[in-house]
Amino acid sequence: MLLENKVVIISGCNSEIGMGWSAAVKCAEQGADLVVCDYTTDKLGQLVEEIEALGRGAIWVQADISIREQVQQVVDQAIDAFGRIDVLINNAGIATDNGPFLECSEDMLDRNIAVNFKGAWYFCQAVIPHMRKQGGGAIVNNASLNATRPVAGWAPYTTSKMAMIGMSKSIALEFGVDNIRSNCIAPGPIRTELGLGGSRRVAEEMDIPFDEAVKLAEHANVLGRWGDPGEAADLMVYLASDMASFVTGSTIDVGGGFVAGL
Repeated sequence: MLLENKVVIISGCNSEIGMGWSAAVKCAEQGADLVVCDYTTDKLGQLVEEIEALGRGAIWVQADISIREQVQQVVDQAIDAFGRIDVLINNAGIATDNGPFLECSEDMLDRNIAVNFKGAWYFCQAVIPHMRKQGGGAIVNNASLNATRPVAGWAPYTTSKMAMIGMSKSIALEFGVDNIRSNCIAPGPIRTELGLGGSRRVAEEMDIPFDEAVKLAEHANVLGRWGDPGEAADLMVYLASDMASFVTGSTIDVGGGFVAGL
């Protein structure tokens, strides 16, 4: 098993069709115990039951990750429950507060930065001291192809995800000596609530049917389809595991060849 007896924290796990949920299940299948958190929690109990059915331990914690103290509470509860933290997967994110650059308010920018960037920053600052004491660890940050190949109309989101990549590289540089690895994945069109929400916005802006907007995303990558959340989660598990023991400071696209022509 790739993550046998490892303890993994994952943020943003309340959606059954989300990358966080899929990553949690796949980590459990590879032998990990889980701490899952989200701002909304109505499905987290179900996720914990699914993990426990695989023979692994799990707890869920409610947290607004834009608040440092609540992030610290997640980490503290992880230590109380399992005694260590081996892997952090910063998965939580939003993509709702966006628009043409000159129409983006300060509140829109602040919200994207608070959740997509600061939440990950707070988690990294909270877990790294534990990882150093343990002799190492792995951090996986869920960025976006919008950070590696920006598109117009998404400036607040793109900015926040670019900041995440910069943070990840900085952590890799500073803590490689402590055997702590930090990497990002950059998902393209993945069939999640957030991903489909992007297509809904495209449909509204272009005044086209939603199904047509979905097909536009399919045609934007060389594989001609949307990705499954599990395909992104597989990359998260790989980067979290010792299979990626010599990989750090990297950002890996998982977008069906969306950027292959660049």
